[in-house]
Amino acid sequence: MLQKVFLNLLLAVLTAFVFIATANAQVTEQTEEQKMEADAKSAAKDMCGCMNLFFDALHPKLIDLMNDMMEIGEEQAQANFFTYLMSATPEEQALINKDIERMEDIDVELDAFCGEVQERFSTYDDSEEFEVKMITHLSQLPECKLVYSMMTLGQEDEED
Repeated sequence: MLQKVFLNLLLAVLTAFVFIATANAQVTEQTEEQKMEADAKSAAKDMCGCMNLFFDALHPKLIDLMNDMMEIGEEQAQANFFTYLMSATPEEQALINKDIERMEDIDVELDAFCGEVQERFSTYDDSEEFEVKMITHLSQLPECKLVYSMMTLGQEDEED
């Protein structure tokens, strides 16, 4: 009889241990998901800030070109840009060309502006889920319209 009581007690303790271990695993899993969500939101805000600093350093007509590419299509946007460029003063053309040259090495430029942000969230470099979450958060920030569009285009290019 004592053995039966002991076995029942042992079974109850083991069941409780399994329940606690399972609950802890679920809490850890939820915590990791919540951490990724919070990190994606923070990354979206920070990437928006540093990329907007980069865009602010460019000639306004280049920003217009990028916005037009999203809104009216690449072909019409380029036609509008070249029409403007042909009527611009030589000084303004030189300023635009200088910024176009900067954009040819965009990775170096973005690293200068956003390297710290990219490094901070580098643990998610291979996570498509994180990228989707970050882009979703970007879409909800009105000041990040251009950044959202560029990230969305980048994501589409990766899929092709």
